[in-house]
Amino acid sequence: MRAKGVLLLLLATALTGCSGDLFHSTDWLTLCSSDPTACPDTASSAATTASVGSSSSTGLAGSGGATSSSTGTSSGGSSTTSATSTASSSSAVASSTSSTGTGGAPTCATGEVQEPLTLHCYAVVETPADWASARTVCAALGGDLASITSAAENAFVAAQVTPSAVWLGGTDAAVEGTWTWSNGDAFGYSNWNTGEPNDAGTGEDCNAMYGPATTHAGLWNDADCANAYAYVCERAP
Repeated sequence: MRAKGVLLLLLATALTGCSGDLFHSTDWLTLCSSDPTACPDTASSAATTASVGSSSSTGLAGSGGATSSSTGTSSGGSSTTSATSTASSSSAVASSTSSTGTGGAPTCATGEVQEPLTLHCYAVVETPADWASARTVCAALGGDLASITSAAENAFVAAQVTPSAVWLGGTDAAVEGTWTWSNGDAFGYSNWNTGEPNDAGTGEDCNAMYGPATTHAGLWNDADCANAYAYVCERAP
């Protein structure tokens, strides 16, 4: 019995010193940290823990780093790509806008001139035609015979004209003396030559502008709609 008691005492001491007292884990850590060889099991366990910790730490750092790096790269790359794409798109838009004309206004086709106030496009067609045929050609070009609604517009159009006379879009064919524009604009401005309109002869129901070859350049006349004149087409760009 005595020998058995001594054996149990030695075993308890060994458990307390080397395996650690579960109730005094701080003392156990201090002892085994200061002398790992005193606790072979603890040293082995510490080594294993260190190994696992290192592996876990490395894994987390690697995983976290990789994830962060991957996420950063992916996100950054995506943002860069998106920004680049947006910049390219903005550049393309800016280029397109600047190519459309001053202040972003759409430009006119070759052979047309743009009036700076209305931004409408005008084309002087010098091949003579009667008023109705001239209007048909203008419609095919996307517009109508020119309607003049201000002194500034009249001066602009007159500056483009070289023939002695051109058709405009004015007509009083529906009601004699009541002039209207063929495109529906209000007929609020006029620039008739002295004595015009006079509906001379068999009837003059269409509006023409005198060209620079006359002494009445820029002034208007009513004329027979069957006469063949050059004409001015107008359209919104």
